[in-house]
Formats: sequence, C-alpha cells, structure tokens
Amino acid sequence: MLDKTQEADVTLDVPAISVQLAVTIGGTRSLTLTTGLPTDCTPRALNGLLDKLAEAADRQKKKHDLEQTRMLLKNEEQNLYQHRQQAHAQAIKFQTEFEAKGYKGDYEPKGGQKNVLAGLEQNVQSSVERIKQLRDAIEKMEKECL
Repeated sequence: MLDKTQEADVTLDVPAISVQLAVTIGGTRSLTLTTGLPTDCTPRALNGLLDKLAEAADRQKKKHDLEQTRMLLKNEEQNLYQHRQQAHAQAIKFQTEFEAKGYKGDYEPKGGQKNVLAGLEQNVQSSVERIKQLRDAIEKMEKECL
C-alpha cells in the first residue's frame, strides 16, 4: 500500500486529472480507488476506466462477503457442537432421573421430556442444514473471487 506521506517520483508529460471511485464494502469497510486520466480523455475511455474501477470494487466486496461467510460457518459449526452437547446432556439427565426414581423397564421419554428432546434435536438439524448452505455458498463465492 502506498504511504501517502511519501512524495511520489512520477513525472507526467500530459496534463492529467485523477478519477476516484469510493464504495462501501460490508457495513464497516470502505474502499477508494484512484487513477490518473489525461485531460483529453474521450468519454469512451473514461467509461472503460470507470468500468474497470467498479469491477475491482465489486471483486473486493465479494472477497469481503466470502470472509464474512467463512466466519458465519465457523460460528455455526460451534453452535452445532453446543447443540449436540446439550441434547446429549439432557437425554442423560432424563434417563438418570428415571433410574433414580426406581422405575422398572427401559427408559423412553414421554410428554414434556419428549418435546424437550425433540426441540434440541431440531436445533441440531437446523445447524446441520445451515452449515450445508454456508458451505455451498462459500464454494460458489470462491469461484466468483478467482
């Protein structure tokens, strides 16, 4: 990255103007692209230059979106682990309570316990599906960023 405090050692033979394109990338990032342009530049050349700057800005936004999606995937994988731990711990708790009360036979959740375990399993399944969606999105985004 060019340090703006250093003097650039550039000599122009043609009078030039600079063109800047400023874009917002994500909620907290912005990007400003600057290039020189001869004053006798044709509108067609100017449009081509602006198209190139906009294309570069779009690519940077895609890279930022990819980075954000990877972070979402990492968080969802952590959520999946926690959901599985919660479901397992709750099932063991219910079984332990069943055995502590001295009931005969095999434990099988009923009523409220069954609903609680079904809700926890739904959380697991939602995380699994979200992870699949995020991985598919990342694969597509990686191809777009090449």
